[in-house]
Amino acid sequence: MISDNTPHDDYDNSSKMYDVLLNPFLSTIRNAFVDWAILNQPKRVLDVGCGTGKQLSLLPKNMEAVGIDLSDAMLAQAEQQAKGKCHQADAINIPFDDNSFDLILSQFALHECVESDQFGSFDLNK
Repeated sequence: MISDNTPHDDYDNSSKMYDVLLNPFLSTIRNAFVDWAILNQPKRVLDVGCGTGKQLSLLPKNMEAVGIDLSDAMLAQAEQQAKGKCHQADAINIPFDDNSFDLILSQFALHECVESDQFGSFDLNK
């Protein structure tokens, strides 16, 4: 989830089945990103709105990958797939110093912005 304005419990009922239901549709995109990452070799990656941590779990082990999300339910799933890599945080106020990451990605999360003016609020200098 993207901002504190978004209800934290939106994914309580669906988090356990999220990857099972959506991976058939998302796997091509996720695998294409992994191929890109292998080719370009970013050292530190931040996944904003990481959800279940599935994308992070697919990245090569030599990349330091971190995810943030607001949903407790999604983060519980992320702990199973990307143990210790995903943390509760708001995408509008990313809790990392500027220039901490070589790459910031946000797949399938922008739709969580509840107000259209939040799209311009992301500080992607992290």
